[in-house]
Amino acid sequence: MKSSATTYQSLTGIVAASALVLVASGVLGVMPETKAFWFLSRSSGLVAYGLLWLSVVAGLLISSRARQIVSPKWALEVHQMTSGTALAFALFHGLILTGDRYIRLGFWEVLVPGLSAYRPLWMAAGQVAALLLAAVLGSSLARRQFGNKLWRLLHYAAFLAYWLALSHALALGSEAKHPGVLGFYAVTGGVVLWLTTARVFIREGERGR
Repeated sequence: MKSSATTYQSLTGIVAASALVLVASGVLGVMPETKAFWFLSRSSGLVAYGLLWLSVVAGLLISSRARQIVSPKWALEVHQMTSGTALAFALFHGLILTGDRYIRLGFWEVLVPGLSAYRPLWMAAGQVAALLLAAVLGSSLARRQFGNKLWRLLHYAAFLAYWLALSHALALGSEAKHPGVLGFYAVTGGVVLWLTTARVFIREGERGR
């Protein structure tokens, strides 16, 4: 677990530092005409979605007790590392747009749902997804204070975060028009739907015994 924690902290630090440098460059006008901020936002958003998907899938494999598919210990490490890193990339994805001269989003417009004038509904979907993910991570850090029952209840918010993130990506992501990316979203969404359904049937079967 120590190696996973170190990897997560390193990745988070790199993402945070990169975001600060790039946002500062845009705000100060160092790169005023470049589309780099837009492309970086798109690519980091795709990475954030992929990491969130991995986290959700790993969590479903743990809760479904799919020991014959993957090691529970490995699945837990993947779940913990990817969830935090997904949030870091999601923050990068949003904050980097404050340097973009076309959309012209302010700091609070990036962080607070409903403040953006640019396609507010779908922007809010992504923002709420990030806030829910942050809440889930926060509840995990304070699991002892919350108690297992409340912690498990709050963890269900991760499913809502995933589907909101997917809807945000499909509605706003210019890369979603590419057949390969659209196929990626379809396959990953299908996997989550299938694993969720399998988990429900497994739980119902256990209750019926």
